[in-house]
Amino acid sequence: MTTHTQNSQPTEVPKPNQAPGESEEINLRDIFRTLLHHKGLILQCTLVCLLAAGLYAFLWPKTYEAVTTVKVPESTQSTQNAIRQMAFLPSMGDPIETYVQVAQSKTVAELTIQSLHLTAQPEFGGLSHQKLLDRLLKTDMQIGSAKSSNILTIQAHAHDPQLAVDLANNWAQNFIKVNLDLSRESALARYQFIDNQLKEMKTKLEGDKSKKQNYLDPSNEAESDQLVYKMLLQQDQESQIAAKAEDPGIVVVDKADLPEKPIKPKKSTALILGLLLGLFIGIQAAFLLEKIQDRVKTEEDLKTASGLAALALIPNFRQKDGKLLFAATERFSPKHLIDNPEFKFSPYRESFNVFRTNLTFSQVDKKLQAISVFSPNPEEGKTLVNSDLALSLSHTGKKVLLIDADLRKSSISTLFGISVKPQTGLPMLLAGKGKAADMVVKSEFENLWLLPNNIIPPNPSELLGSEAMKHLIQELKKQYDYIVIDGAPILPVTDSVVLSTALDGMVLMARWGKTRRSEIHRALGLLRSVQAPLLGTVLNFVDMKKSLYGYGYGYGYGQGREVPGSPVGEKVKS
Repeated sequence: MTTHTQNSQPTEVPKPNQAPGESEEINLRDIFRTLLHHKGLILQCTLVCLLAAGLYAFLWPKTYEAVTTVKVPESTQSTQNAIRQMAFLPSMGDPIETYVQVAQSKTVAELTIQSLHLTAQPEFGGLSHQKLLDRLLKTDMQIGSAKSSNILTIQAHAHDPQLAVDLANNWAQNFIKVNLDLSRESALARYQFIDNQLKEMKTKLEGDKSKKQNYLDPSNEAESDQLVYKMLLQQDQESQIAAKAEDPGIVVVDKADLPEKPIKPKKSTALILGLLLGLFIGIQAAFLLEKIQDRVKTEEDLKTASGLAALALIPNFRQKDGKLLFAATERFSPKHLIDNPEFKFSPYRESFNVFRTNLTFSQVDKKLQAISVFSPNPEEGKTLVNSDLALSLSHTGKKVLLIDADLRKSSISTLFGISVKPQTGLPMLLAGKGKAADMVVKSEFENLWLLPNNIIPPNPSELLGSEAMKHLIQELKKQYDYIVIDGAPILPVTDSVVLSTALDGMVLMARWGKTRRSEIHRALGLLRSVQAPLLGTVLNFVDMKKSLYGYGYGYGYGQGREVPGSPVGEKVKS
């Protein structure tokens, strides 16, 4: 049968093949809860990143950009291509890319440093020559080319706008000068190549004359040699002209203009990126902390960790309407019980009605009489939950007995404000040194009886796991409709583990924001090792506001009212 929790939604029991703790689909409510819980951290990260972005945007030195565009010769006009044609070599590479590489060369950079006396500029003060060279080539100067075009762009960046203009224009002039030098060197090499060919051809022709061969005879080999010789003479004259040329074929299309505003830092962009980065870091840190802390904070957390149905969510009882009802230092008191008029029509009291109903219908084929709520650790509120559960069951007109079986730290008598007779308690009954009728105390509440304890035995685990304990429970079942047993925490000692085998059913409880998922796993491992009759789980001390459940969660008292909140670091003695 599907049980129902306080929000009147069916509680989904994990599939049989789904192990406890297995990751489930991310729940949007869990995401919002995590963000809300860590909103302070997210805000701090966002403010820090915004501050850093603001300092960068308003205090970082401004950078200006100046651009000069130049037009380089077409590939068919390049000197290198002409030389290769004369040398009968295939054309290789992209001439435009060659010009880009020349524009990015150290030679051009060196000439610019010298012509503008950059080492004396305040912007480059303190830089060695090599570091200045590296900065120009890697950072301050950028060369680009338009696709399918012979136009190059020379971009210069500097903190001084006028210096950026001078860098761009001067770089372009030095680029033209370097290309002119390279063109002359190429033309000279071409001239030397042709001149050597002429000398060889001339020697060959003179040899033909000495042998009195008729080189004008078309049928003779001498005719072709003569044609080659004439071609070489023409190319030789052209090479001499090219070697003396003053124009490399590169022209400035647009000189750099004085920039009106800097290209960086871009204030709006910096601030937006700072905001987004801060949110990203904050959110990542929030989820990382949530994973590291491993605390149970939602019904889904508890279901995932345990693999059991959640029977109830019990709110923090200490606050109401934003006011502190009970001090954090005030531990056990009758005022904490659900019959306190302060809790009338409250979510806290109603949560136990839901708990009682879900618990009653959790086993339809088995009668539940001897039950208990156990917690993994001390100070998670199990004693108060067991006591209020017993009270809630007594409201149905059933006879209920609440037994103090925490033989190491008994608290039932303190919680109900009753005095205990000497030598009274469960250990005496189990040792056969008394009768239940003489030790059971009628509480001030109708239908509720108490079996308090004021004895700390040396062997509590042996007593609780004994046959005498099982026999006692069977006898008490004949007198009471329900027996609620408050035992010790599961992890520190084995008392409750051995006690669970004598029960009809037990509920595992976690405290909101305190109990870890790993502790749930360990407690379940111990209980399952003795085949304890597990019925489900309860999440106690829930901060409804931080959990996004709200006051109206499952009770119909209206959404939006404040929910009791747990003071930070507060402990409930168990």
